[in-house]
Amino acid sequence: MSDPKGVVGIYTDADGRVIASVSDFEDSGYGGCSLQEAQRFRCKTKLAHAVMRAYCSDRVLAVFATYDCEQLLNKMVRNGGRATYLPVGWEQTE
Repeated sequence: MSDPKGVVGIYTDADGRVIASVSDFEDSGYGGCSLQEAQRFRCKTKLAHAVMRAYCSDRVLAVFATYDCEQLLNKMVRNGGRATYLPVGWEQTE
């Protein structure tokens, strides 16, 4: 049995505090991209939702679509936050 392969996402605020972390080790991909790319795409979506859950009330979060969460996360990154995606179990050339 081979080691699991996946992607871990971590969001840190401008002061370096970890606000949210997620992972994706699903073994299904999307057409037209590699498994690792698919895992990274899903991880980005999961991280956007996790960051919004960390910062927003349930009532606010209930009206956010995935697009809204992703756009807000992108804006937070442009303003000092940091989203990091780390491949786990993948070779450097994969």
